[in-house]
Formats: sequence, structure tokens, C-alpha cells
Amino acid sequence: MLVMTRPRGGEWMQWRVGRQRLAWRPTRRAALHEYDPFGMRENETVETLSWIAALLATIVVLPWRIVTNRWPVVAYVLAPLDVESQRRRTAPLPRAEARALVRQWAAYIERHGEPPPLPDRR
Repeated sequence: MLVMTRPRGGEWMQWRVGRQRLAWRPTRRAALHEYDPFGMRENETVETLSWIAALLATIVVLPWRIVTNRWPVVAYVLAPLDVESQRRRTAPLPRAEARALVRQWAAYIERHGEPPPLPDRR
């Protein structure tokens, strides 16, 4: 589910809220480093390998999540791209609970501009 919000700072932000399907979400840091005209940037290569590893791991993780009915819920910023640190993820939940939590988080993000804080794991 995509949620558009405009926090107090005034800049529009687009959030993705939903059940996590990829094994993990690789970071997008290669664009932050200067260009090397003689080949790929080192971080670009690392980012590409990270995406390949995440997709290969998803071949195993996605069927496992379907069989066990355990889905983590994620919320992260899609736009602007420089807000990599704003990300939330829960422990795996049953699918029905995960879907309900996605709707709750989407409504909360529309009202407050960010997902609710996660409870302490003490």
C-alpha cells in the first residue's frame, strides 16, 4: 500500500506499507558517491550484488513465509530517496494480523507523517 504524507517540514513523502516479500531490502547508497568514468563505482557493484543475493534468498524465504503463514510488516520511504533511515519492521505475524497492521500503520502515517514507534522488546 502506498501512502502519501506531508509532515510538518512541508516536503511530500511517499511511504510503502505492507507485508515484506523480499528476504531483505538492500540499501540504496551507490547514488550518494561520485561517478567513476572508467567503470562501475565500488558501491554500485556492492549494491548490485546485494540485490542479487536478496532476490536469490527470496526464492527460499517467500515459500517459507507462505507455508508457515508468518509475515513481517514493513514501512519505508520511497520518495524522496535520501530518507533511507526512516524504516520500520515488525517481527513475523500471521497473515490476517499483518494485513490489519498494514491498514493501521497506513492510517497512522496519513495522520502523523511516520509509522508508530515499535514497542520495546524487553
